[in-house]
Amino acid sequence: MRSLHTFKKVVLGFSLLALGACAGTGNNHYMLSTQAQNETFETMTFKTLPAAEKVRLAVNSADPSFQFKGGYSHYEALALPDMSQAYVLQLESEVVRTAQQGKGEIFFPVLTFLDAKKQAINTYDALPYTMQTPFYARKHIRASIKISGALADARYVVIHTTDKKLDQAIASGDGKSILQSGGFNTMVFAPITKPRYRTNFGREGWVRVLAYLPQ
Repeated sequence: MRSLHTFKKVVLGFSLLALGACAGTGNNHYMLSTQAQNETFETMTFKTLPAAEKVRLAVNSADPSFQFKGGYSHYEALALPDMSQAYVLQLESEVVRTAQQGKGEIFFPVLTFLDAKKQAINTYDALPYTMQTPFYARKHIRASIKISGALADARYVVIHTTDKKLDQAIASGDGKSILQSGGFNTMVFAPITKPRYRTNFGREGWVRVLAYLPQ
């Protein structure tokens, strides 16, 4: 009888623990859902981008993240400069090499522009780019967009990336070919013609930003 009584107490104890775990999971899920729903562009903190001055930004885990249409991403939020006329916004995303990524990894910048009320105007996730291989600086991709026309009312820009970019890579040789890599760090999906190497997209990286008046 004593063994049966002890067994019942043990079962009761596990049941209470299970109920507590379920309750805790439910509460955490509710809190996370509420937090995600409360995220807006209006609550972001924006850094001021100076005119005609190149700044270098680290987009990494130290930055806040946001639920964009393309998935969660760390981001840099910038207040655009007040320029006298239509200007060009240029971005240079650097290739970063680590012990794990010997061929290099790069943050592909996606741009979401906002108006004065911090309402989204448009998102650009496929800007034309060129691969830069200077002797005096890090290898990088360079992309530009003119702030005029549909973007004339843009006052802010949020630099982030999307989940689909993480399954792609750049053929480093021509700097233009976007390859499907499937997330594998192997040569399985590498180019079949020279050069047989690539630069993978990643969630973090260094981005240089410059706003200037065209000549």
